[in-house]
Amino acid sequence: MVLTGNYLILLERCIFIELHSALKFFESITMAQAQANSLFGDRLGSTQYAKDVLTSHLTLTAAYFVYEQNSAQSDLLFLTHAKEQGISKGLDKTGCFLPYWYRDTAQQNAVTLAPLIEIQSSLYYQG
Repeated sequence: MVLTGNYLILLERCIFIELHSALKFFESITMAQAQANSLFGDRLGSTQYAKDVLTSHLTLTAAYFVYEQNSAQSDLLFLTHAKEQGISKGLDKTGCFLPYWYRDTAQQNAVTLAPLIEIQSSLYYQG
């Protein structure tokens, strides 16, 4: 079989998508391993790590962690310390740790921190 024209372009795009998907998968695994090996409960360190992952991988559009409510410590207790540490934008109104770093297209792709909203009802959370 001779590969020509449009078929080659399609094949090239399929390979790119496969490689891109594999890269995203391994980045997710790396972030999960970081939590399992030392970062879980270190909310300041975890927030910075997610930001570093996003800024060092230009093809990513976002990087985030999601903690269950009160999983590493009291969310309300942490809420008072979050402002001091500069990461309060990564918490919901109850103090739940949901740091979501993303490239904000309205801000010329500036890396921005916000809480991952509506996590309890999202398909991400429900699997």
